[in-house]
Amino acid sequence: MKLAELKSTLLTTILTATMTFAQTLQPAREYSRTPDEFGMKYEELTIPTPDGLKLYGWYFPCPTESKKYIIVSDDGIGNMADNLEIISMLLSAGYHVIAYDYRGYGKSADFEIKPNVYIYPQFIKDLEAVIQFSRKRFPTIKFDLYGIGIGAGISIGVAANRVEIVRVIADGPFLRLDDIRKKYPTYKGQQVIIPFGYNKRYEPYYALENPKPTLKAILIIVGEKDPIVGPDEIKAWLKNVKPARRLVELYVVPGATNEQTRTTDQEAYFQRIRAFLEKHAGK
Repeated sequence: MKLAELKSTLLTTILTATMTFAQTLQPAREYSRTPDEFGMKYEELTIPTPDGLKLYGWYFPCPTESKKYIIVSDDGIGNMADNLEIISMLLSAGYHVIAYDYRGYGKSADFEIKPNVYIYPQFIKDLEAVIQFSRKRFPTIKFDLYGIGIGAGISIGVAANRVEIVRVIADGPFLRLDDIRKKYPTYKGQQVIIPFGYNKRYEPYYALENPKPTLKAILIIVGEKDPIVGPDEIKAWLKNVKPARRLVELYVVPGATNEQTRTTDQEAYFQRIRAFLEKHAGK
């Protein structure tokens, strides 16, 4: 191969890798694994949204007697099948678990997902639809939330605006969408679109300025080395927003970015989540 051709090939490879890394929402319709493969007991759910769509979900009953329910929201990459390990951990922590796919993901209703859009405001409707459905379907009116990436930011925003939510575990959340828009090109190599229809009172930074009194505690997990929303950004936010400072516990994963928090040290990760849930049990 000539030198010019080699340079062209390397450049194409680098650009392709950069675009793949930079891509935000990456919906998958097919499930790479299912609960059946691991002998997990579950029930399929069909969840209506307020704008007339149907979401697909899984309900996992706790293997022991429990009155605790938690809803798991994905990071927008793949689908809910990617979260079976964390679902298993939450089951072992004594929770009934409800997982679901956003519109445009898995077996949920069709919805066009563009890769340069960071998040859709419709995903808020999806989580709120799951909460509303779960209130009717299960014998409880209180829930905890667990979210990853965009699902973490959505979980905080929804929790601050609804009376049903008691605790939140938010792994790698965004704080303000405008910050994401400004920082993303520098650290991810791509411009991203922040939808105009996203209500600021659902962005975590603003949502926790005046949260519902029913919200008791939030565990925010970030990687020590994340360049967009890392420990410094969280600490500056907590310094400026007093209600957030009262509610939030911060868990910084050493040597990790927010994409690596769950894989750097899984045992420590799960132990920290369990400790948070045990500390705030009964609130």
